Amino acid sequence: MNIPNLSGYLNQFQIFIKIAETGNLSRAARELGLTPSAVSKSLSQLESITGNLLINRESRPFQLTLDGRRI
Repeated sequence: MNIPNLSGYLNQFQIFIKIAETGNLSRAARELGLTPSAVSKSLSQLESITGNLLINRESRPFQLTLDGRRI
């Protein structure tokens, strides 16, 4: 995985961690005081930065992909 300097992306990582902990975008958003849309956008941005899918959105609760587990 080719990861650029990610020090400026702390917020995206915090959101990603909350999604991983809860397994649910809406629950993560609620616990972070954000909208589900903002959480989804943050996750998409982090996936774009890393160039990898990090969450398997097909399963409920969400599961980390292999790349998501590496982060």
